[in-house]
Amino acid sequence: MSKLSPSHIVLGKGTFGTAYKAVLEGGMMVAVKRLKDVTVSEPEFREKIEFVGAMDHQNLVPLRAYYYNKEEKLLVYDYMPMGSLSALLHGSLQKILWWLVLHLSLSLYGACESIFKPDMVQGG
Repeated sequence: MSKLSPSHIVLGKGTFGTAYKAVLEGGMMVAVKRLKDVTVSEPEFREKIEFVGAMDHQNLVPLRAYYYNKEEKLLVYDYMPMGSLSALLHGSLQKILWWLVLHLSLSLYGACESIFKPDMVQGG
């Protein structure tokens, strides 16, 4: 994958970094999250990323790849053309039917419940 540059489309900025839309050499579009302020060893990073990568739920975008070096850490996900839930809710909430908001809320609850099951919580 080529280096991320200002020509890549910024999808959003969050607590853990910036997400970009990128196109791979074969033409496949992906979302790349450039992590910021991550100061962990490569083995610890690999362990946490493998845990995230093993999560499987209909409301989670699967992690496809990651890149680690001392200066930069990247996570690669499938690109979702409909945008983020945050953009949908904060951008045009008035246009969404309330039953859809309820459905999304219940779906998110299910995803969070599967992520934060007591047997999946790791101490640290």
